[in-house]
Amino acid sequence: MDAAAPQGSQLHSKNPVKWSEIKSALDPQELPDLPLLSQEISYLKCRLCSSVYYSTINFRRHEGFHVRRRNNPDWLPETMKNNSSLTQFWHQHLKDTFKDIVSLQDVELKGVTGQKIVEELALIPEPNIRLPPSYFTARNLLLGTIKSEEPEFSIYPDKFLAILSKGSEDTFLLSDTDESVQNFVFRDAGKIALAQENLVATACFLLEQKLRKAWHRHREDESISLRNELIKEEEDYHTERQHQTERNKVEGKKKKKKKPKKQIKEDKSEEGEPWTEIRHTAITAGAFTRCLSNP
Repeated sequence: MDAAAPQGSQLHSKNPVKWSEIKSALDPQELPDLPLLSQEISYLKCRLCSSVYYSTINFRRHEGFHVRRRNNPDWLPETMKNNSSLTQFWHQHLKDTFKDIVSLQDVELKGVTGQKIVEELALIPEPNIRLPPSYFTARNLLLGTIKSEEPEFSIYPDKFLAILSKGSEDTFLLSDTDESVQNFVFRDAGKIALAQENLVATACFLLEQKLRKAWHRHREDESISLRNELIKEEEDYHTERQHQTERNKVEGKKKKKKKPKKQIKEDKSEEGEPWTEIRHTAITAGAFTRCLSNP
């Protein structure tokens, strides 16, 4: 026994058990809820650049980014300009729109409800090494945001945008969320939307979609309001011109009806002088004729 003890101690110090040996000795499927028994984290690498993505959803969004940029060289500058406008909208209207945007209760994506996504997010065990650290942090922040009634975003509005950027693996605001993009990214939503590696990405996509819709509604309201103002100004201008024309007509009629007395006398005198000359000439001619007839 005394000799065995040092030998065991010597074996333990020189040949420590490796973590990889423990993992290979156990079957992860037997204990699927223990994160320490998970496989290594794998990433999807883009063929067109050096970007890598943990989530299939985010990887597909990144693919769409390359397609848009290739088909329209002006797309990226326009997108960056729109992103600046969207960020400004969020800063200015955070308090009015926050509760509606962060709620996933009324959301459904190809049969997958927002409530189901929130429930699955809450079931992810922690600590969890199956998820990349930044991705898992985004999961915790998302749950805190969705469940929070009085968030700190009114003081730090960029915090919510940072969560969406982290959870989308920096595809946030660089890939649209319209119907065509949604159909491409979630073409097999029933299979991948609720997968653990895609839960955070799916939630971030839906929240970004709601944020974009709120921003678009705001822009439409501003456009309608501006158009109505221009129409009103145009109508007021034409109305004022019409009134001015009518006033000019009335003033013109008044001037014709009421001429000054002095002007009327001058008109009469000017009109009478020619008739006086004609009459005088006629009288003279008559007298001359009578003289000739009576010598």
